[in-house]
Amino acid sequence: MPGRPDRLKVIHVASRLNAGGLAVQVLNACSELNRRGWDCSVAAGRAGADEAEMREIDASWDKVFIHDIADLGRKIRPWSDLSAIWHLYRLFRREHPSVVHTHASKAGVLGRIAARLARIPVVVHSFHGHVFRYYFPPIVSRLIVWIERLLGRLTDAVVLPCESLAMEMAEEFRIIPHRKARIVRYGIDVGRFCKKRPSRRYARKNLGIPEDALVVGAVGRLAPIKDHAMLISAFNRLPPSIRNRDVRLLVHGDGECRQEIEGQIRDLRLTNRVHFIPWAKDLRVLYAALDILAITSKSEGMPISAIEAMASDVLVVARAVGGVPDLIQDFKTGRLAHDHSPEGFYALLHVHLERNDGKNEYITEKAFSFVQENHPLSALGDDTEALYRELLEIPA
Repeated sequence: MPGRPDRLKVIHVASRLNAGGLAVQVLNACSELNRRGWDCSVAAGRAGADEAEMREIDASWDKVFIHDIADLGRKIRPWSDLSAIWHLYRLFRREHPSVVHTHASKAGVLGRIAARLARIPVVVHSFHGHVFRYYFPPIVSRLIVWIERLLGRLTDAVVLPCESLAMEMAEEFRIIPHRKARIVRYGIDVGRFCKKRPSRRYARKNLGIPEDALVVGAVGRLAPIKDHAMLISAFNRLPPSIRNRDVRLLVHGDGECRQEIEGQIRDLRLTNRVHFIPWAKDLRVLYAALDILAITSKSEGMPISAIEAMASDVLVVARAVGGVPDLIQDFKTGRLAHDHSPEGFYALLHVHLERNDGKNEYITEKAFSFVQENHPLSALGDDTEALYRELLEIPA
């Protein structure tokens, strides 16, 4: 078992640790708090067949202890879910954590129920976004909101990555009262992305992209909510070359929409201009190859890919949804697309691919400074530790 008996124990619960922002933040939080003397571990299921397992593509997480709960996972399966509650309950009764901290929808439901049954002193839940819009039919969305309101009563604090999402939870959806909402900033190892990234020449050679091309990239699951179809429609409007340089699209990730997206690319005859990278072990190679990171999600929490790109001196162009405007300040730390049509997104991409006047560099410099100040690993550790100390009534 991880840790020493005199260290305060925290168990995080996630449905799975698939490659993506949620897993990065859960593992980063555990690593940072363990370094500070806490005893943090994670209870999680396995990634799906169309997802990469974070533990398998990044060995640096091997210092965080993982409790494997086989019946946790992405899909809702009543008997397996009941089994997951039972196994989580037994884990909590055996380990006696001071805090159980759940993440996202399914793990939030099962983990909080098990934690209360096990009489855990403090129960915390993190929303890394929400599924109250665009995921399900309206009647299902309303049912999920109602369930989350009930679960809010079982929760001592609800963690959000930014003010916009906190306001949505407390005022628009009324999931929790304001007094239970807490902001915990996302944090990354900024130095890893700015000082230790590969050269553009190496990255593009590694990915099979012409060295002098102009490259737009998307990083994330190929899921309907990410709306890659809109990005490809916008990209299709771009000319094959700008300033005598090839214009390419790099799509990183995998998921349920893979075949649909590949079909759209074939139908638009873009095959020779689009590069698919299912899963990369080192995202720094991807960011080093990009001129622009494009985020076209219909709904977002606070995208980790944007923070990583900003730390890598890559311009971010993103739809103004969810917590994105808390991170991307238009013309300062990136560009926001308020027009959510392919034509509107194309216009933003085109103007910045054409720029050669230093304004893109000005924005990326401001973006880097913003991330360095607001989203280092220490910020995630400071905010999380302060929250746990407050709830456990431990003096700072």
